[in-house]
Amino acid sequence: MESQIQVQEPLLSIVAIGRNEARNIEKLSTSISSLTNKLRPYTQTIFVDSASTDDTYKLATESFDEVYLLEESPWLCAASGRALGTLKARGKWILYLDGDMELCQDFISTLEQLIAKDEDVSGYIGSYIYVFPDGKSILNSFRCMSNGEMASAIGGASILRRAEVLKAGNWDPSIFAGEEMELYSRLRAGQRSVRFVNVPFVVHYTDKYDPLQYLLRLLHPALGLGKQWYGMGQILAARIRNRNILSYIRLEPYPFACWSGIAIGIVSGLTGNWPLGVSVAASIFALIFVTRGWKSLVIHTAKILPALVGWIKYNPEYSPRVLTTFRRPASNSSIPGIAFHKPSRL
Repeated sequence: MESQIQVQEPLLSIVAIGRNEARNIEKLSTSISSLTNKLRPYTQTIFVDSASTDDTYKLATESFDEVYLLEESPWLCAASGRALGTLKARGKWILYLDGDMELCQDFISTLEQLIAKDEDVSGYIGSYIYVFPDGKSILNSFRCMSNGEMASAIGGASILRRAEVLKAGNWDPSIFAGEEMELYSRLRAGQRSVRFVNVPFVVHYTDKYDPLQYLLRLLHPALGLGKQWYGMGQILAARIRNRNILSYIRLEPYPFACWSGIAIGIVSGLTGNWPLGVSVAASIFALIFVTRGWKSLVIHTAKILPALVGWIKYNPEYSPRVLTTFRRPASNSSIPGIAFHKPSRL
């Protein structure tokens, strides 16, 4: 007699990524449990482990439906995990989280309402509560003040339509940093289709830097950012290679405006027309200062070097390799899953 059991495709897939997050993963899994309990069996939970050397993988198998351990690589990054998680997801919507985050409980009811709507949007983001090692915290709304706006500096948490992410080409697994805005600019060709929801979304446990430390980190990869320092250059290399740089500029215009002002000033000075160059550059800098603040002006100026050097770090041929896979049997979520050890590629 054939089985009459039908597999229900989930409405929501939760894709969490992390590396050496053993100390945080319990807080992450606990924070999403109230959401998954309310929406079962319409949720799917996935954790992608980026070559952890602690107990992250083992702990993830205790609370996630699927866990994938990626092979170490010089190119391995957050975008690699999100790209693989997207391919493994089956939900209409994907909630992306990082291993050092917690989903805010007040956002759960909002999330349920958002994914139940049939709005013509690619996805949603919300505010972050940053918690620092000294116990202090701040609320970051990414300069957004009301619902429907789109921010220009986004962390790893978002809710996106899976079909649109795949249609846009998925996350680029070779981009070390800034991968969120790079993807968003490809969604509907950068038509600002990812909307801001004015509700605290996640708690993010992170380090705190004073302005000088933050600036120094932008000057050289060895000063704290590591390979993430190359992200802007990788994005430019990817977009030039695919001949779609304009959608990125449209969504993130301020760095390019800043660099244009500097270039005009230099060229005008070399040709002897320095008053014109100074006037144009000063006007552009004043616009950025008024609309984005002095910190943005400093940051965009400091990113000139990584924007140039990062090109050499872009590897369009990279694909993350899965070393070990854990899947919990769908028939009984209380039964431990089965581990598979056949390596595969994205």
